[in-house]
Amino acid sequence: MVIGFSLIRNMVIGQVWFGTYAGSGFLKVAVDDDSWNGGPITMRPAYSLGFECYQKPESATGFRMALAYATQDFEVHYYSGGFGGGTSTDLAVRGRALHLEAGPRFWIGNQGHLDLALSTGGFLWAHALGSIATSSSGAWHSTAYDNADVRSTFGHIDLRLVGGMGGMVKLDPKWSLTLDGRMSIGLNSWLPDARTRILTGLLVLGVSRQLDRKPVKLPPPKA
Repeated sequence: MVIGFSLIRNMVIGQVWFGTYAGSGFLKVAVDDDSWNGGPITMRPAYSLGFECYQKPESATGFRMALAYATQDFEVHYYSGGFGGGTSTDLAVRGRALHLEAGPRFWIGNQGHLDLALSTGGFLWAHALGSIATSSSGAWHSTAYDNADVRSTFGHIDLRLVGGMGGMVKLDPKWSLTLDGRMSIGLNSWLPDARTRILTGLLVLGVSRQLDRKPVKLPPPKA
């Protein structure tokens, strides 16, 4: 009871920061499905642009939410068909996704204008906005794609577990720079028709501003 009251109290009276960020990193996809008709998936560098809101309470435990637009480009040799014939092609897919991230943020220390934070146990929900494919293949029975929508094959909603570490450098009492390193691992299949797992890593740089809030006085927790 006392612990729950303390968490609510910290969320109400803590500082709230809102900002924007941009980052770049990597994506890896592992396929664990014998029915998969494609070859290895070669992911391209990922980019992300988003907005975030995080809380810096009086104690160590806060909360963070983020909404981002992200790329997930890749190349793959894909085959579909049976013994009577089929189609094969080398695909280059431009994927775009909307990311919604939420989870706790643990402030672990500070030194002057620098505050360090650790984010663990959060979740990221990724929704594919589109997957556009182009291809070139000289194989017999090949199918050519020219800006074709392949979201039904290479677009999906997936849930990921997120963790990371970062810091906040205060420029003045209201503005700060943020630098975060984040990792995520998929909890469900990344592709809708094959068992796959996605692993991502992202380094982001942002700027944040503390929101103006009226002071709130709460009674101390009961022992």
